[in-house]
Amino acid sequence: MKQLHQECHQNIAMLQQESLLKTPPTAKPPSLWFSKRFLVVIFMFLCYMNTAFIRFNISIAVVEMTSSKEIEDGNSTSTRPPEFNWDSKTVGSVFSMFYYGGLVSFMGGYVVSKLGGATSCALCLMLSGITTVLHPITSSHNFYAFLIIRFLTGVFENFLTISVSDVSSKWIVKNERSKLTSFSISGLRVGMAIVHGFCGYLAHGWGWPMIFYVTGACSLITSVLCFIFMKNQPSEDEWISKAELKYFESQQEDISTSSKKNVKHPYRSMLLSPAIWALFVVRFSHVWVVTILITFLPLYYKDTTVESIEKIGLFSSVPNAASSFIIPICGILLDYSRKVNIPVTLMHKMVIGGSFAICSALFLSSVFVSNFIVSMVAFSLIQMFSGIIILITQIIIISVAPNSSGAVAGLVTFVASVRNILARETTGYMTTNRSMEEWNNCFILSSVILMLSAVIFAFYGSSEAQSWSKSPNPDDLAHENQTKKITS
Repeated sequence: MKQLHQECHQNIAMLQQESLLKTPPTAKPPSLWFSKRFLVVIFMFLCYMNTAFIRFNISIAVVEMTSSKEIEDGNSTSTRPPEFNWDSKTVGSVFSMFYYGGLVSFMGGYVVSKLGGATSCALCLMLSGITTVLHPITSSHNFYAFLIIRFLTGVFENFLTISVSDVSSKWIVKNERSKLTSFSISGLRVGMAIVHGFCGYLAHGWGWPMIFYVTGACSLITSVLCFIFMKNQPSEDEWISKAELKYFESQQEDISTSSKKNVKHPYRSMLLSPAIWALFVVRFSHVWVVTILITFLPLYYKDTTVESIEKIGLFSSVPNAASSFIIPICGILLDYSRKVNIPVTLMHKMVIGGSFAICSALFLSSVFVSNFIVSMVAFSLIQMFSGIIILITQIIIISVAPNSSGAVAGLVTFVASVRNILARETTGYMTTNRSMEEWNNCFILSSVILMLSAVIFAFYGSSEAQSWSKSPNPDDLAHENQTKKITS
């Protein structure tokens, strides 16, 4: 027995020397600034920013498309009817068609894993940029062609979100996850602030078609840069330094190491996991908030207080500008909480539960205090806290299943798309007369949904890697069998 024990130790030592056990020594983290991983995070920021351009440009454009205009001709003034005579139900359907494209996002994890996250990012940006540019042409000639273009844009944009999650799982290690993820996601809020603040002036100065031309061009330019500078994973990047590559190799347990050649995601285990369903609920509720505050907020301002398209865009951008500052700060604090040994799941439950409760109270404040300034402050704060929620959601997607983050993101995006459709259709039907009472009913419903979601996540939510996510890929399984054979 003693001799057999010694032989086992010798065999294990031999395997370690040959690097078959895949346990590289821990490398010192290279400087983040001017590193390749920081450059990748910058491009993730740009991807999220273009996601906001593509998704929310319609919310400003539709105000101009459906509004009548006063035309001064010498001493007389005439009123020009709206270019598109759409009622609230039709507007809700136009908004929803984009999210019908998200219903195919459950396939995104498989597709992105085959192509690679960075390649998929560039390709989706290019395709969504092309379809965005086609919006004015199709809307002016055929309404159903316009709806098809909106659907395709939704497909490409939702696949883009899944692609960024896959890139995150391969380029961001656990110790930097909150900080770098928060920086990249803040691009979404910056994009929302820009699209609401700038597009109003574009529509006023050059007409609503320019909104789609400019945002589509931004996506096309970013796609070219992504093709050039982004790689699917560190080992494929010829420009990465040896020190940084060694650092990634030493952190393999914290990042996804699966390749696009052997893709196998445990979908059955995902769909039976309480942690994933709790994540669905959080995403479900968060998207409802985004629907109210991003898509319909310009129409709310138009119905209640402000008439000018420039002012509508400016007021709608304020909440997103505020949110873009709070998200990176929250990411730094979350990384700090890890250093002081606060359990990650507990911290996430506290933050999500608190954010949902505060947002619920703020929605109610806008109902019971009918004041424009109060509503502006309330909506700005809701956007700030909803930005924190989407940050933690993205971190959880990567944390619960590092090797299947694309697949989890695809399922979460599918759920979010269902919620988007329901929220837009519901809000469209609830505001048929666009009165203050109807808007207040929407806010009360949002408050109730948020509180229920906070309770569900408190009981079932988790930010730890799930047991089903740790199943080895084919290469690891073969290596494990070989190790057992030698040591037995």
